Amino acid sequence: MYDSFYDRKKINGLSIIVSGDIQKSKYIAIFIPGFLDSKDHFHIYSLMYSLKHWYKDDYMTLSYLSFDPYGIWQSDNIYTYSFQGYIKSIDVILEYINSINPTIEIILIGHSLGGYVSCYINKILNLKARKVILLMAPENPTKTYVYKSIKEKIMNSGGYVDVENNDPFSSEIHKFKIKDIFEDYTIYDIDTYINNSPDSEYNLVFGKFDRVEVPYSIKNIYTDSKTLPVIHNYRRNFIQVAIVNSYLLDLLKNLLYNRR
Repeated sequence: MYDSFYDRKKINGLSIIVSGDIQKSKYIAIFIPGFLDSKDHFHIYSLMYSLKHWYKDDYMTLSYLSFDPYGIWQSDNIYTYSFQGYIKSIDVILEYINSINPTIEIILIGHSLGGYVSCYINKILNLKARKVILLMAPENPTKTYVYKSIKEKIMNSGGYVDVENNDPFSSEIHKFKIKDIFEDYTIYDIDTYINNSPDSEYNLVFGKFDRVEVPYSIKNIYTDSKTLPVIHNYRRNFIQVAIVNSYLLDLLKNLLYNRR
């Protein structure tokens, strides 16, 4: 059902999906997947479908792109699944976008680890993104419950993990080598990047029922935040995906119409 709304491409071994006309668009929203997430997971590609379906008149003003980080899913193992792999993935994407439309404005959307990566690259690469939307992003990945609870297990298994397809309609299992993601995290807190990136507008989204990441200190230092009635891993719950997507669509439409 969704395939007609986007193009699949592979660039330098990186698997991406693109929707809209980048050359003609004023903005491009880049959805950065969270820990072991794929561009083909429901919460990511359904947002692209929603943009096309609900905002037909604005669709050509806003393009959309997501990807599989190097080392997992349909992207090659040119780099291992690691923090460095995320950064290299973004480098490829930015080069691709700039080759088509060097003046397009960037919007970063990141869930969980993807939100942390969004803040990091916006500062380190000096992107000056028009907007950065953080969905239940950790202040510091190495301090999260997930990191602490599974790091030892993964290392003891040789650095590999079995992952479900994470599509509600599939039970397929994949094996990925992910030990490097635990070894090359940059030890900084996310508020460091927010406070040092004054050219970007940040929107922070928290999950009311999130038991994985509850970044109260971020919420306390930054007032432009929203709490939604969702869990951290909302991606397999159709209703919660709709709740998050509805909020994201409102943020994007407000941007297109220059409303706060």
